[in-house]
Formats: sequence, C-alpha cells, structure tokens
Amino acid sequence: MQWINFNPYSRFELTGTRDDDFDSLSRLVPRECAKIECLLDEYASPTRIDIPEAIQARYSTYRPTQLQEVPQFAEALGFRGRIFCKREDSATSGSHKLNSAIPEAYFAVQDGVEELVVHTGAGQWGLAVALACRWTGIRATVFMTRHSFEDKQERVGLMRMLGAQVIPSPSDETSTGRMARNSCPEGSLAIALSEAAEWCEINTNARVGQGCLSYHASLFQSVVGAEVFDQFNALGLFPDALVAPVGGGTNFLGFVSGYLHPRRPEHIPLLVAAEASEVPVLGSGKLVRESPDWGNHFAPAFMYSLGREHVAADIEANGLRVSVRSPLLSLLRRDGLVEPFQVNQRDAFEAARLLYQSEGILAAPESAIGVGAVARIARNGGSRNLRTIALNISGSGLLDLHAYERVFARAVETQAATVPQ
Repeated sequence: MQWINFNPYSRFELTGTRDDDFDSLSRLVPRECAKIECLLDEYASPTRIDIPEAIQARYSTYRPTQLQEVPQFAEALGFRGRIFCKREDSATSGSHKLNSAIPEAYFAVQDGVEELVVHTGAGQWGLAVALACRWTGIRATVFMTRHSFEDKQERVGLMRMLGAQVIPSPSDETSTGRMARNSCPEGSLAIALSEAAEWCEINTNARVGQGCLSYHASLFQSVVGAEVFDQFNALGLFPDALVAPVGGGTNFLGFVSGYLHPRRPEHIPLLVAAEASEVPVLGSGKLVRESPDWGNHFAPAFMYSLGREHVAADIEANGLRVSVRSPLLSLLRRDGLVEPFQVNQRDAFEAARLLYQSEGILAAPESAIGVGAVARIARNGGSRNLRTIALNISGSGLLDLHAYERVFARAVETQAATVPQ
C-alpha cells in the first residue's frame, strides 16, 4: 500500500510553515505528522510513499473498500451512464476517518506520548481516534462540539465504550473554552481544535490529532484515491466526474488524489467539491491567510474562509459546519482544478433517501451532500457529456436516523403550512 503525495505548491503557500517551524509544530502534533506538514525529507518530492507495515496491517482489516456500481440509483435518476460509490462507510469505525486516525495514533506511539487529543464535530473523527488509540494502547481525549455532543449520544457512548474521554466544547477545562462559552455556546470545530491544542500545551505527554485541514491528514486519506484509481483501471474505465462532500477537505482530497495532476489538467476528471449550501465556503468565501483554530495555536495558511467570526448554520451534517477549507483544497480551487457545488439540506436528504430505497446504502448526513450533488449532476449529465460518475460515501448514516427523521418531519410541516386552508 502507498500514500499519494500531492505537494504541488511551495511549503509556505501550502501549509504556512517555514523551515524553523518544525520544532514548535512537533510539540503539538506527532513528529512524523509535523515532518509531513513541513514537507521535510522524503515528503518533499516523491509522488508515492510506502505505508509503514504496522499501519498497513491495520488497514488490511477493512481495506480495500468496495467500489460499488449503483445501477438502480442511476436508473431512478434517469441517468443513462454509470454511477459508482466508494464504500468508505464500510470501514471498521463506520467512516473514512479511520484512514487518518490509525497513522496519527501510530506516530504518536512512536514519539512515546501517552495521549492523543482531538476535536470532532459529528463524532466520526472522535470515534475513529478512540478506536485507533485503543488498538495502540494510548489514551484518547475528544473535544466534541457541544451541539453535536448533545445530539449524537450514540457516538459519545461508543467513544466512551472504547475508553475515550469525551468533553463537550466549549468546556470549562481550558481558558479557550471558558472564553468561548458566551460568544459561541453551541461550539465550533475551530474552538474545539483550540481546546485540544491548549490541552496539549499543558500536558506535555499529549499530542493533537488533526482529522481535517492539515496536509498530513490529506496524505493519509490518499489511500482511498490510490484504490479508486486501481479499481477503475481494473474495470477499464476512466471516471468523467469524481464527487465528494467537503468539510475541511481531506475526505475530498483523498478521494480524488489518484487523478489529481496539477501540472496536467487535461487529464483530470471533473472534480466536484460538494458543499452544504448553508456553509458555502468555496462558493462564497474569500482566500485569506489565517489560522485554522480559534486561539491561533497553529500557523496561519492560505485558506478559503467565511471569516473567523462566522457561526455556521444549524444543519444535520455537523461535520461540514467548518467555516474554512484546507490550504491544499483552497489552492486547487483558486487554480480552477476543483469545482465547488452547493446542495441544500432538503435536496441532499431526498437524494440520500432515493439511494437507500434503490440500493440499500444509507449515507451519513455529510455524505448525503455528495449524494445530492451526484443526483443533480446525473440529471443534467447530458449537458456535460458525463458517462461515468464516482461518489465517495464517506460515512454510514445508521447512527444518524434521527437526523433523517427531523429533516423529513420539517419537510412535512412546511408542506402542511403552505396548503391553503
């Protein structure tokens, strides 16, 4: 197995780091992750990087994941081409997040630290880290946005079953959390990341695990793109469009990595970054240089952003309530290699329901945004001459049934309110 090193830009433009930033960053994240982030040594130029055997052994318990054609879904959409789903929802933790949780825990153990501390929105990253830490024998501490902590008790319970400490954020455990309680009581991923960083600054035997926004998380997720490339080659197919939902951006970047050739754009399929229309960062944000966390613990980098003070809309896809996009995705968007595509929550869940009815695949709310994008693209496929579309189902919706129930209940209420009395 190999990871695909993107690395199309300079170190500073891509990560915001300089040569002398490694020491300070390695006090926050595992040293190998800091080395990747700073594009040092073997990460400076090779296209493919061999995955350490211990990480491969864990990957092999659920990888490769299936590239599944969904012909009934295509038929239901009236699409005459072929649609494929990459089934990352079949990973042991129920989402793609395990692909980056395993190496982050492994590299933390290499450093001899005792604890991996993370921030999580919907809880998929927190659950994956809890499982990876259990496997590697270190503690997991999870700062979970308070809104999701209160709403997604099933994932909180699973994390705790694995021995993780789960703390609703903003919390009273850090100065960051105490300051944020009044301004943003429901929490945000930026606040939770700051709390995780502050925790590690106080506890020197702990390191932060970054599940999104970072370059190293994108590198780890490229194991998905490497498989997709090989699987389509085995079928003798070249996908016309690759579609994935976007929060921080690492899921999308990992999925498209096998086909991303910034110096040969003529060989790149249509790369569709599906955003929730309620949080249209790539569509409406500005490219600015800022830190990814609320307390500026991490170096600023060039990212599309809706602004540091932006409070994301209350949507069911909690993992997509991120007001910035990763530096790599932002630069690819700037250079016209990625097409942002906004989908509203109602349309996304309707499309996800159709996928479930036709194929028995229930996508997580975050993945539903990608399903909604595929549905619209497929219905207009003739105008783009698309014959083969691939979608990343990044997470399972089996723990999110209440989210579907709420969305469809609101739809019924809205319809009832518009019927003339």
